Amino acid sequence: GEVPGLFEGDDLVSLMAACRESAIKEGVVIDGDEELWSRFTKSVQTNLHVVFTMNPSGDDFANRSTTSPALFNRCVVDWFGTWG
Repeated sequence: GEVPGLFEGDDLVSLMAACRESAIKEGVVIDGDEELWSRFTKSVQTNLHVVFTMNPSGDDFANRSTTSPALFNRCVVDWFGTWG
């Protein structure tokens, strides 16, 4: 999905200019701003990685894992340290 209004005004103009330059360097022909935006969002979806950390000790972790399964859907849970 997209966050509406994340890039506006000068930020959007600067972003689109940088994306256009990148496309030109890679030899990609872009027909318009919509195609350029699509190329940008696809690149973000491909390359974005999020690191989310939680302290597994205590009841909060167990409660969050059962009440918010989306936090653990399609991710890798790495355990560091000893089990409590």
